[in-house]
Amino acid sequence: MLDEIVAKIAEQSQPEVTNPLSEEQISIDVLGKRSGYLKGYGIHKTTYTAKSQAISNSEVLALKKVVEDQAKTVAEQSKVIADQTNYNRKMVNMMFLMSTKCGVDPTSIPGLIPNIENEENTFKGLED
Repeated sequence: MLDEIVAKIAEQSQPEVTNPLSEEQISIDVLGKRSGYLKGYGIHKTTYTAKSQAISNSEVLALKKVVEDQAKTVAEQSKVIADQTNYNRKMVNMMFLMSTKCGVDPTSIPGLIPNIENEENTFKGLED
């Protein structure tokens, strides 16, 4: 019986098992369902089915709504970040062009050249 439990636990811990059984569920599968009476204590033990139904359907729906709202927020924030990155890139390009047209060495502007070196063809099509 112990070998059967150990084998079942090893089987459930494999990466291809998407919904592994708990140790309690494995014990019930191997040993069979018992009355729940704990010898020597005189109390009834709750089964795993009672635990799994502790969350009501309305709570699950509310949590799903929260997850959906969070996914929308993340998508919106990703768009804002992309827009800000694009705007920052345009500002760096403008600063570079303005400095070169005014005869200012772009390397004298702190932070401008390291940003430009990270861009590929950043000034293409922006001259005049």
